[in-house]
Amino acid sequence: WYWAAKRLTLGLDELFAGQNGFFSTGSDQEDLISRPVDFMDNPLPSANSLAAEASTFLSALTGRETPALDGIRRGAARLLERAPHAVPHLARVLLTRDIGIKEVAIDGEPSKRAALEHEIWSTWRPECVLASAMNGDEHIPLLAERNTIDEAATAYVCRNFVCELPVTTPQDLRDRLSD
Repeated sequence: WYWAAKRLTLGLDELFAGQNGFFSTGSDQEDLISRPVDFMDNPLPSANSLAAEASTFLSALTGRETPALDGIRRGAARLLERAPHAVPHLARVLLTRDIGIKEVAIDGEPSKRAALEHEIWSTWRPECVLASAMNGDEHIPLLAERNTIDEAATAYVCRNFVCELPVTTPQDLRDRLSD
């Protein structure tokens, strides 16, 4: 899933990113009179809100900033200032990013890490991103060098790739996530 998410998010940057947000049509479309940019969230989040969320989570998994997010922030600045009710999803994504994403890496056998993974998703945690694997995965930066302790599934809660001491129980993980 990581590779698919990375490919799609980087594809968004290639096809839709502009200086002040994402266009609603790709650069590979036939010539158009204009390429609209929409920031307003309706019953569903706008394309720019979802692109900001995808970029934020990819940055949390890789440790690399995505310049497209700055363009979205610039493009939506007037709406964020004058009519934040028009961009609630985008405002939540930007606020979460400013407060800080909790990066959670879990290593262990699938049956052993299930309780820790369940703890992450047992409540709504928009500020969390999770990477989970058995024996780490050096290709996913968040999982690199984060291994099990005494063969128990082990969770690392990090911010900007700086991790607290690892935990092995759902209760300890819950405590770390509530900090």
